[in-house]
Amino acid sequence: METAQDMSTPFEHGNEWQANGAATGQPASLVGVSPRMPDTTAPSDTERLLPYPLALHSERVLKGYTLDAAGVPQRAAGTSHAGIYHPTTIAQYGLAEWNAYLHTDEERHRLAFLAQARWLVEHEVALPGGGGGWPVPIPTPMYSASRPWLSAPAQSSALSVLIRAHLLTGDADFLAAARRAADTFARDILDGGISSAISHEGICFEEVGVYPAAHVLSGFLLALIGLSDVAAHGGDSFMLALIARGHQTLHMLLDQYEHNGWTRDDLLHRRLALPRRQRLHATLLSTFAQISGCVACTAQAQRWARAPRRPLPRLRAGLARRVRGVREGVFGAYRRVFVRVPRAAIPAAPLRVSVPITAFPIMGGMRAVLAALVLVMAGEWRMEFLTRHIGPAVDAQHYEIQPFGRGIAAPWQFPNVWLYALAGWRKLLWLLRHGHRYDLILPQDGVFTGAFAAVAGKLAGRRVVCMEHGTSTLPYDPKFYAERMAMLKRTRLPMRLLSRVRYLFYWPSLRLMARITARYTDLFLVAGDEVERDLRTHLHVHPSRIIRWRFTIDFDRYAPPDAATRTHLRAARGIAEDAIVIAIAARLAPEKGIEYATKGLRDALATVSPDLRARVRVIIAGEGPLRGHIESELQEYGLANRTELWGETATHDIIQLLALSDIFLYTSTRGTNYSMAILEAMASGCAVIASTEPLTNAELLDGGRGIAIPPRDATAVAAALTRIISDMGLRGHMGHLARAYIVEAHSAAAVRRSLRRATFWAPDLLSADPPAPATSAGRGGS
Repeated sequence: METAQDMSTPFEHGNEWQANGAATGQPASLVGVSPRMPDTTAPSDTERLLPYPLALHSERVLKGYTLDAAGVPQRAAGTSHAGIYHPTTIAQYGLAEWNAYLHTDEERHRLAFLAQARWLVEHEVALPGGGGGWPVPIPTPMYSASRPWLSAPAQSSALSVLIRAHLLTGDADFLAAARRAADTFARDILDGGISSAISHEGICFEEVGVYPAAHVLSGFLLALIGLSDVAAHGGDSFMLALIARGHQTLHMLLDQYEHNGWTRDDLLHRRLALPRRQRLHATLLSTFAQISGCVACTAQAQRWARAPRRPLPRLRAGLARRVRGVREGVFGAYRRVFVRVPRAAIPAAPLRVSVPITAFPIMGGMRAVLAALVLVMAGEWRMEFLTRHIGPAVDAQHYEIQPFGRGIAAPWQFPNVWLYALAGWRKLLWLLRHGHRYDLILPQDGVFTGAFAAVAGKLAGRRVVCMEHGTSTLPYDPKFYAERMAMLKRTRLPMRLLSRVRYLFYWPSLRLMARITARYTDLFLVAGDEVERDLRTHLHVHPSRIIRWRFTIDFDRYAPPDAATRTHLRAARGIAEDAIVIAIAARLAPEKGIEYATKGLRDALATVSPDLRARVRVIIAGEGPLRGHIESELQEYGLANRTELWGETATHDIIQLLALSDIFLYTSTRGTNYSMAILEAMASGCAVIASTEPLTNAELLDGGRGIAIPPRDATAVAAALTRIISDMGLRGHMGHLARAYIVEAHSAAAVRRSLRRATFWAPDLLSADPPAPATSAGRGGS
């Protein structure tokens, strides 16, 4: 079976590529230069006709191909995919003929080059958003590509051909097609492009434009070389910025592409390259280093080039490949004989997804997240929940739930946590063996379900994406440890001593499980800064294995009511129409910091005018172990006559609470990811005051959308409350900005994009309209 590299890099059988000596005289750095893409209509001087930076040879390009009547390569008879036109081969054959033309000045090479350029113009496919490209029409199961896919080497090589054809002939059609092709480098794969995002600012140009992104090294380097080549002929500042971002990302990924001096073909399968591909990687990186003037890339390329010439690195890499081959063979036999799980084919919609979770339904924010997840991915995913505990409120008609384990198998103590993991692992493999052919396993934490799901997924050959809600931070969080120790004070001495002994083994168990999850999970979906920080710091997960996503809510359900409805809701609760209502919705537990809220309320009411103070009403929705303590504080601070405690509150009552409230107060002292309470309050149009626990609250409330305050700071709570209570216009303005932000940034579409990036998704590139005429550039402007 041909891999994507075989098909997209037509020099696989002759890849002793060299940097073209005539091309290395380009400026040492493209950064800071802002040339425009050429827009002349007259043929250019020969001095502007630069060779392609790589010394390509037509004979090597055409290996396995024949020329049709128009002189365009197609797959030869007797080879796989006979008769297929591969756009990368066509473009690079054109560049080989271009270099030959500049070297010999023979007309036959010029005509052969122009034949490839005209083929590219005639066979361009319109892409979403106005771009244009040349999809590769060859299925690639290795990278889950079942239908035509865009390729960065094809796009960049075609771009180099079209720019040269325009400079040679002055034909505007070539320039227009080049502009549309350049547009694909700025677009994500989801939007009809060939780029994928890495970390916060990184960008990788993909050899196979589908998700999950493979980050193929040769394709990434060819794209950077092609873009730099076009920029040398005249590229706009946006193209130069793309090159700079790609260059920075390459530096970030270089350590991932290398293992003991030997390169990997990609970061999806992470297989060590064969010696000929190691030489190819070294040559491509050296060429890009010469064009960009990058000293670090030059040193790395020299190191890669030396490795195949040395016996020890060759032996070490060869042994590693053989060991991996044996391991994969053993795993394959195990799947066939014991698990009876067939080799995974290219997934088709709807994806079959297993969702391991500690309990169902789970309380708190995760319940809202999962409910939104089911709605967002309806039609694309068929989800089954795998859980130990099924609550009485579950509607079995709406969810497919697979239970496992007995009462003793619980994740909250040692040795129960290992019994829990074993029970979950056995159940998941049993399901895979008995007809539940999952395409994706989506555990909902990075410790308990993540550990057994990652190991089972690795044995069964299934993709595992951990949707981490903050559990991986617990083994390294001293506040969580302190809370657990504080809970022991309420137990009798013998039980307390026994629990302490069990905890001595419990914490190392959690850390070991977190490491197992980090080792065998393919990708992490992370919402909060705290979780990403711990994954990278404690578990050494590389940013390329982390995708950030945002929680979503049904913001239509939380739409602010009109004035009449709001007055009616307040009257039903005995609240005056002109009251200033402050809402708190949280579990009454130590980590929610309710004591700082009550102290801040006391100090703020002592500051505002008497008429404003008389209008203030406080509603606390939630239940927990600190209820008695909070009631005592309210009495002590003189807040009891203006405060209502609603206790445990259903979702529809929370919606009503937010609808009748003006201000939402959140004083948590510990948190991760996003607070669903904050998202719901912002969607309801409340003016929000929130601590920066979790850290994402600062981002949510930035830009005047609310007030972020330090945790454990009653003085800051009082100052913020005083400001908002005293300014009705500010309350309304904050609420308006907050809701507008949630509707845009936390929509179902935004969440769906993140989930598609992490799992399996391929664009339908053949359903767009024809390319625009030459007079209307796809990117606009030159």
